[in-house]
Amino acid sequence: MSNMEVGEYIRTIDGYIRKIDNVNTDKQKITYYGKYILDMPYKNSQAVAEKKIKAHSFNIIDLIEEGDYVNGNIVYEVLDDEIELLSGKIRKKRIHFITGHLIDENEIKTILTHEQYEQNSYKIGE
Repeated sequence: MSNMEVGEYIRTIDGYIRKIDNVNTDKQKITYYGKYILDMPYKNSQAVAEKKIKAHSFNIIDLIEEGDYVNGNIVYEVLDDEIELLSGKIRKKRIHFITGHLIDENEIKTILTHEQYEQNSYKIGE
């Protein structure tokens, strides 16, 4: 998986989404540094070992999974559609919520992964 670049988004195995802002190659070990709050200064960048990265992409919508929360709504599925236009066919990913509402990638404002939700939930009776 080691062809990740600065500017790509990553999803870690424990469910955190970050944006790579630095790549450090040291003695055959690659460490990626990713910001987890994109509008905060550089100081919030943390090291992420390559083995902890589940997926990566320049398109954040590629990292969203069923059960995640986007803009406060639970994701039912991520649709990868082929749309017919007058100029030809294009591929377009959209998020389909349980409510039936659909949004495009440019409408994504917040993401809470299903792993983060589970980690931060208080379970009654435990």
